[in-house]
Amino acid sequence: MIGLKTSVLLAASLKIGAILGGTSAGNADKLYEFGKALGIAFQLQDDYLDAFGESEKIGKQNGGDILANKKTFLYLNAMEHLTMPERVKLLSIQWMKGEEKIDKTIAMFRAAGADIACRKAVEDYSQKAFNALEDLACTSKRKAPLRALAEMLLNRQF
Repeated sequence: MIGLKTSVLLAASLKIGAILGGTSAGNADKLYEFGKALGIAFQLQDDYLDAFGESEKIGKQNGGDILANKKTFLYLNAMEHLTMPERVKLLSIQWMKGEEKIDKTIAMFRAAGADIACRKAVEDYSQKAFNALEDLACTSKRKAPLRALAEMLLNRQF
């Protein structure tokens, strides 16, 4: 789902701007790659912060995705790595409400290692984005605003 909305919107916007700006097809493709990886990293980090971030720092209630039963990276990764009885338990928690639901779901995410896997995925996609940006055939000065945008998006508080 991330690859079909958040990241593609950013990637397409960058590529369209590149094409309209008259850059090469190679640079347009690198900008698309940069935007897609950056968008994925941003969304994964947003999912992580929703569950594990400090509500005062992130500006919203923790666990909103959990309360809404969103199938985030954390949820899907946990389901992939939990035993069958643990999966059933996580599924049953989905019917709960409030803080208990959030607390129990977060405990399951941690037990499955989904929190660590999510942070690793953020790092991997961030690196992929910065590598694509580095591969652009233009001066560092022209890349600087995109680097600043990426750093701003990715340096939110854990």
